Amino acid sequence: MRHQTDTNGHVSSPLFVFDADCAICSKTTRWLKQRTGYAVLYSNADPATLRYVGETPELAQQVAIFFEPGEKTRYGSDAIARALGKSYKRRWRFASCAMQIPPLAWLSRAVYRSVAANRYRILGESCSIGKGSAVSRYEAESDCVQPYSAAHRLCKTIRRPD
Repeated sequence: MRHQTDTNGHVSSPLFVFDADCAICSKTTRWLKQRTGYAVLYSNADPATLRYVGETPELAQQVAIFFEPGEKTRYGSDAIARALGKSYKRRWRFASCAMQIPPLAWLSRAVYRSVAANRYRILGESCSIGKGSAVSRYEAESDCVQPYSAAHRLCKTIRRPD
């Protein structure tokens, strides 16, 4: 499926921006991508993407961002709900609507804030090999993750090139 472009050549598809250094963020993004397919573009919080959506790196390290041309930019759990609303399955679109209606909206925002505040304690940081992956860090295991996290076990198998 090809994404539509506007008259300036910019992609007019929705864009979900996430912190690729965060293991929970990366896992959530992979989960969302499985449910939305090509309806939403996904990008880590690199400087070019942030300039495009008009956000700062500091904000992108704190919350997920859902940018849709011509619409209000969404943050945090609202960003996840909007991305899920682009799913090709009716049940995920229904879940998206439910997440945006009080009191479930309040609950999802509170859960998001709690997980976001403790995200590195829960799963640590992400790391991977190569460009274009869901995560962008490639460092030695001691610099990559906090000990005993799920991501730490993954990083133990990665070796730094000589």
